[in-house]
Amino acid sequence: MITVYYSHYVPVSDSIPEVSAQEHALGRALLLHGLRELYGLCLAPEQLDSRLAAGTCGKPYLADRPGIQFNITHCDGLAACAFGDRPVGIDAELPGYFAEVLISRALSAGERELLAAAAARGESLRREWFFRLWTLKEAYVKMTGTGVDVPLREISFSFLPEAQQVNPSFPPKARQGVPSSLPSDARHDIPSSFLPETRQVSPSFPPKAQQGVPSSLPSEVRKDILSSFPPETWKDVIQSPESYTIRCSKPHTSCFQQVLRTGHLLALCFEDRDGERPAVRFVSVPKDLPAAPGS
Repeated sequence: MITVYYSHYVPVSDSIPEVSAQEHALGRALLLHGLRELYGLCLAPEQLDSRLAAGTCGKPYLADRPGIQFNITHCDGLAACAFGDRPVGIDAELPGYFAEVLISRALSAGERELLAAAAARGESLRREWFFRLWTLKEAYVKMTGTGVDVPLREISFSFLPEAQQVNPSFPPKARQGVPSSLPSDARHDIPSSFLPETRQVSPSFPPKAQQGVPSSLPSEVRKDILSSFPPETWKDVIQSPESYTIRCSKPHTSCFQQVLRTGHLLALCFEDRDGERPAVRFVSVPKDLPAAPGS
């Protein structure tokens, strides 16, 4: 099983060095938390450095427990650490600005076509799909330990919905809710909860509050968001259904992507072994992590 521990944070200041230090500390705290919870290794923070070694490209590992595979990521407001029994890479992003030059430098021809299709539906979808692809590429090079200096266009990802056809029982207007950002062969049987014309939100929520949550989310997810997040705090950046099977052009690689309620994208790449795809679980950890013994 692949286990991902993640935690949200509020920046300590507007200082980039201070926030970077905060993210670094939270990532290490999640690493220590996972080692304790999953493997019974109770290490104090000051003990960690002496147990870590670096691979040929700098990827850290535990020198005395090399079978424990882990990887850390952090971005604006989030840190995460993935664990497994095989090479694993994780990347997190909150979709927003990106340098346009990355499209030609990092995306394959097929990925650029997917991005162009998303752009036809609006800038927010274009941003979302760029970061869906970018996080997967980052996760892949973190899995292999090579870093982003490798030719990223040679690592290509495709998104295949679990079903391949639109359910004919959906009325024509409802089918308009299927994102055209998907490849033509991938427009699929999206559950009715994803379709604007058939979606319902609990009437107990005032209409104005309902406007603060992306209408592309399933009704049960919208209810969850409305009940736990004030509408003004929701970042309306994820608009597409998330039930994709992701394929990587590189052999022996499995991929997974998770969208958090805050709009953060988490991408995972991990090594296939004999065609086996392990289960993936995500565990939210409180901001105030339990202190390690001796800390």
